[in-house]
Amino acid sequence: MALVGLALAYGAATGEGLMTLSKDGRYLTATEYDADVGKANITTSASSTISQVIAPLATPTASCTPSWVVVNSPNVGAHTNNVSAVAGSGNDVWAVGYYYTGPTSGNIWKTLTLHWDGSAWSIVPSPNVGANSNFLFGVSGSGNDVWAVGYYYTFNGSATMTLHWDGGAWSVVPSPNAGVASGLNAVSGSGNDVWAVGTYSDGSAARTFTLHWDGSTWSQVPSPNVGAESNQLYAVTGSGNDVWAVGYYTFFGQTLTLHWNGSSWSVVPSPNPGTVDNQLFGVSGSGNDVWAVGFYSGFDDVYHTMTLHRWSRYPRGQERRQNPK
Repeated sequence: MALVGLALAYGAATGEGLMTLSKDGRYLTATEYDADVGKANITTSASSTISQVIAPLATPTASCTPSWVVVNSPNVGAHTNNVSAVAGSGNDVWAVGYYYTGPTSGNIWKTLTLHWDGSAWSIVPSPNVGANSNFLFGVSGSGNDVWAVGYYYTFNGSATMTLHWDGGAWSVVPSPNAGVASGLNAVSGSGNDVWAVGTYSDGSAARTFTLHWDGSTWSQVPSPNVGAESNQLYAVTGSGNDVWAVGYYTFFGQTLTLHWNGSSWSVVPSPNPGTVDNQLFGVSGSGNDVWAVGFYSGFDDVYHTMTLHRWSRYPRGQERRQNPK
């Protein structure tokens, strides 16, 4: 008597729990289910045959590779618009920069902030300071706690600018300045632990400039410089007692990496593969795994990508020491 009926599958793909229900109501156990071919070997005392067993379907494998696509973003006016930095994910992403008003509207640059809500970018009004140009170069945060930083032109120089998003609007938050001109290039952090870095001029050269937000006030934190020539910071990452800031020093550029250990900044030696320019503009990571990126060049005036990696198999502060002799 041939068996016809429904095969029931449950349990793991090893074949345990695979059963078939015959027409006359008897259950026959299937063993050794072969997940590769979707068949089962049937063992039973009855002299019957099974035509088919319904087994669990294999999990489909994605056949497409993610790729970059252009997403439409709005502009202000008919002149140049530029976004310099981005932060966030999902349906809460911010991009900041600046746009040119044109000769009929003051002939200056103004702040530009865009928000992605998961389906489209939109321009969010942002304040400007004074009557001259304003620029944004860094952004960090999410939700109702987002920071954007840059600088604005004064009558005889420039001054730092820090904007805060509280979930409903951007506002200017007072920030300190140093020397005859100051500016911020990057920001990182949230809550009561936010860092902003950039540069200021002491009248003879650019110097490193670091600000910290403690939840209520921005304050300048002393930061070191290498030599008497220009020192500039362009990127920052980290929190607590593990913060990195990178940039370059000297006119042409030697890599500059600073580390905050919770109480002070210090210069950490970093390589320079180029014979002329070596400049860092980005940093990411923490602990024993930190990346810094930029470019270098030689006397041939050809620029090359530069990626620096700082890593250790030992936790910071617990590096392996030589055994005493």
